[in-house]
Amino acid sequence: MVQFPLGYFFISLEGLVLGHGFIGIPNGFELYLISILVVSAFIIIVIGTPLYFTLKHYKLNTSLYITISGLIIPILIMTFIDFGITSYKGYSAGENYYGTYRDTFIDGQRTFWGWVKVLESMVTYGIHGVLGAIIFHKIYLKGNNA
Repeated sequence: MVQFPLGYFFISLEGLVLGHGFIGIPNGFELYLISILVVSAFIIIVIGTPLYFTLKHYKLNTSLYITISGLIIPILIMTFIDFGITSYKGYSAGENYYGTYRDTFIDGQRTFWGWVKVLESMVTYGIHGVLGAIIFHKIYLKGNNA
């Protein structure tokens, strides 16, 4: 599954940008890998596969449409979770962001750096979706041509 190495790359991204290299295996990493497996399998089975065969039914299962679908699905899920069902009323937070502490929320309001984090996570999960969708598509096509 491409999600394991890609997940490891993205959790190491800050260290890579700062020149520290990949992170060591942190405590609880096994739980992280299992959660990647469970979440990606759920999305593939419940959303991705039915969408793929719907696109195939309408003869739209081209690489372009599969790539767009792989990008949009995780972004829609993240948007629904972040803006639809989560309340940040009274919440304040910050984090070490690429070597500098940044406030991400102040009293329930997302700061500039909070919006940067949202955009970064949507790009990250969008890349996961695109790669997963393309690999699924190529394997499916290879199976049909075998």
